[in-house]
Amino acid sequence: MKESEPAKVIYDGPWHYQGYHGVRSVCYLRLYQPKEPRPAIAIFTEIESNPGTSITNRIEVLTTLAWEFLQKPDAAPVVIEHYPNRGVHNTHTDRWQFPEQFDLLEFDRKPDGSFFKPRWRRVGRVTAEELIGKPFPKM
Repeated sequence: MKESEPAKVIYDGPWHYQGYHGVRSVCYLRLYQPKEPRPAIAIFTEIESNPGTSITNRIEVLTTLAWEFLQKPDAAPVVIEHYPNRGVHNTHTDRWQFPEQFDLLEFDRKPDGSFFKPRWRRVGRVTAEELIGKPFPKM
């Protein structure tokens, strides 16, 4: 991907949502707006203090909420699901057991514009950084 102008941050903070069975849930959301005509970029990060449903299990709801926050643009946002390093370092293999991961999402759309049938594709930190045009912030 060629280098582009950094995307403008339009939201950067906690994002509250309703989890399964009405459980209050929270993740961290970064919303970026690249230069037109590219769609917005939504990066949902699972946080350790989330008392409820994971971002993976509610990604359709989270994406729909972000799309509504963006005032329902015609173009769907580019969605990335992010899990920071959350495991322990295995000294025998010199690897993280649950390393940082980024997944790029694709969805089908319902007639009302909401999102369903998510499909995940693992990507690296570099892909996320290329999309937003700058280094991915540390949590």
